[in-house]
Amino acid sequence: MPAYIDSSVFLAILNGEEPVASDIQALFAELKRKKVTIYTSIITIQEVSVAGYTKSREPSGAAASEVSKIARIEGITRSISLEAAEIEAKVISKMKSREEKSQDNKRRKWDCFHIATAVHLKCSVLYSCDQGMLNRKAHLQLGDIEFSRPCTSNGTLF
Repeated sequence: MPAYIDSSVFLAILNGEEPVASDIQALFAELKRKKVTIYTSIITIQEVSVAGYTKSREPSGAAASEVSKIARIEGITRSISLEAAEIEAKVISKMKSREEKSQDNKRRKWDCFHIATAVHLKCSVLYSCDQGMLNRKAHLQLGDIEFSRPCTSNGTLF
């Protein structure tokens, strides 16, 4: 079964967040050995590229190139957009206050596209370093996909 890697995992590597980055590299090596196809969304390219533009003030495709070496990049289709909308509606329905909905809005939209892409691709696991993303699983009742911090089959890396 394929695996999905969310932006936070790539950001941990690109930002050199040790020892997490080294541990994630071990996961990628394990997935490669097991011949697991790794996917991410085109949204990841946008998210990881922001730092390059911010630091150098010049267009930089370095982060996008690094992501492309590890994962297949999936575009946003009509089907994925509709799935993201359905997922977002489920998340919103679980929120209690208007303030909670407003504060969560920016992150929620990106998370929903990542989740929808993983579901669309029939990934068995969605890896994330973002606790907010990992918490989404409880809102959604998605039985065919696990949400997990990056870890090898030997156990948790963090």
